[in-house]
Amino acid sequence: MTAVPLTSIRFVSAAALALGWIAWMRWPFPSWRHVGRYLACSLLGSVWYSIFTNMGQATVSAGAASFINNIIPILTALMAWPVLGERLNRPG
Repeated sequence: MTAVPLTSIRFVSAAALALGWIAWMRWPFPSWRHVGRYLACSLLGSVWYSIFTNMGQATVSAGAASFINNIIPILTALMAWPVLGERLNRPG
């Protein structure tokens, strides 16, 4: 299965569960201004990330794909240090 259908199945199933939970909790609908922002953030932050990750994992070995997935939190922290000014402390 290619990256886009795989990502679509993942997000459609998650959206169905999330919408069911939101309906059950009876949360109020956000303003339309916020809906646009939420959709933009989800498209840029989650959907494109998943598509590109699935495409990349399809082109490398399973070991390399596992390694890439496991170092993503480390790379995120290292990027947040200079870009966002985050402090890197020892855990605990």
